Amino acid sequence: MSGTMVFIIIIVAIVTVGRIVKAGLESERRKGGKDGDNEALARLERENAALRQKLERLEGRTAVLERIATDAPARLTAQIDEL
Repeated sequence: MSGTMVFIIIIVAIVTVGRIVKAGLESERRKGGKDGDNEALARLERENAALRQKLERLEGRTAVLERIATDAPARLTAQIDEL
């Protein structure tokens, strides 16, 4: 065999082994994915709840800022003095 032929056989063997390993890893990921999916879903639900709470707080702050910006200056001064 010539050197070129050996080189081509080695490259084909490397690509073939790589594809086999990749297919095996994909298969393992799919098998173990159910538990991982449940864990990921739970994590996303917790994150979603935290983001909803943060959004509610920001909406409350925005409402206060809007009220301050639109209230008459005399009324705002009276409210500040009351505090």
